[in-house]
Amino acid sequence: IGVRLVGSEMCIRDSTDEESTLAAARASEERWQKGTPAGLLDGIPISIKDLLPAKGWPTRMGSNAISADGPWNEDDPAVSRFREHGGIIIGKTNTPEFGFSGTNENRLGDACRNPWSLECTSGGSSGGAAAGIAAGLSALATGSDGGGSIRIPASFCGIVGIKPTYGLCSRWGIVAFASSLDQAGIFANNIEDTSILMKEIAGYDEIYSTSAKTIIPNYYENLNRPLKYHPCHSKLHRRSVGQLEMSFHGFRFVRTSPRGITSIQRFGRPCPYGSF
Repeated sequence: IGVRLVGSEMCIRDSTDEESTLAAARASEERWQKGTPAGLLDGIPISIKDLLPAKGWPTRMGSNAISADGPWNEDDPAVSRFREHGGIIIGKTNTPEFGFSGTNENRLGDACRNPWSLECTSGGSSGGAAAGIAAGLSALATGSDGGGSIRIPASFCGIVGIKPTYGLCSRWGIVAFASSLDQAGIFANNIEDTSILMKEIAGYDEIYSTSAKTIIPNYYENLNRPLKYHPCHSKLHRRSVGQLEMSFHGFRFVRTSPRGITSIQRFGRPCPYGSF
C-alpha cells in the first residue's frame, strides 16, 4: 500500500522501485515460512529519507537540481544493513531542499503535511519520515539530524525519533548540512522498535573516518534494566547550579552558583562556563 500513496499531502516521494519492493516482500514471506528469517527486521517495511542513498531509488534531496535519471547504485550503510536483515524499502520520504529547513516544503512541489492535521507541517527536515510512521505507511524509517531534523518532526508527529551519539552510526552518503553535527538516525512508533533498529544499524564503518569503534549493546534487553546510581543524583537534588539565558548565539550562564558547580566537578561532571 505504502508505495502507492504518493501525493502532495503524503510523505512518500518516490515509488519507482515497486517491483523490487514486492519481490523483497515475497522473498521475506518464503524465509519466514521456512523458519529461516534474515533477522529481526525481515519483512518489516522501512522508508528512507531522501537525503540518504538507496540502490535503485532516486535520491533527489528535495531539489530540481538533482536529476531522477541516476545511476542510483549505492546504499547508505544503514540502508545496506536493513537489506542484510531483510528489511523492505517501500520508498524515499520527503525532505526540504537539501534538508535546509525545519518544515517540509521543497522545489519538487511536495509539501508533506502532518497526518494528525493536514493544515499543519510535519516538521523538518525528516518530516516525510516522521509523517510516514504516524500515518502507518511504514513501521520504521531513517532520518538525519544536524540541528533538530529528527527531533523536531518526531515531536510534531507524536512518534519516537533518535539522534544517536556522533559516530555511533556511519555518516557515509548523507547529504551534509553541518558535518560535525550531522548524524544518521531513526524513527518508530515506540521505544521498543527503535531499540531493535538501533542495534542493527549502529556500529563501526571502516570507510568513514568519524565512525566510532565501540561495542554495541543490546538496547532492547537493556530497556528494563535500572539506571546506574551515581552519588551525584542525591547530592545535587534540588540544588541550583546556575541560570541559563538563550540568545541567537546559543546558551550562556547569566548567574552561577559556585557551590553547585563545585559539587558537580567533585563528582566528575564537567560544567561549562560562558557560551556553549
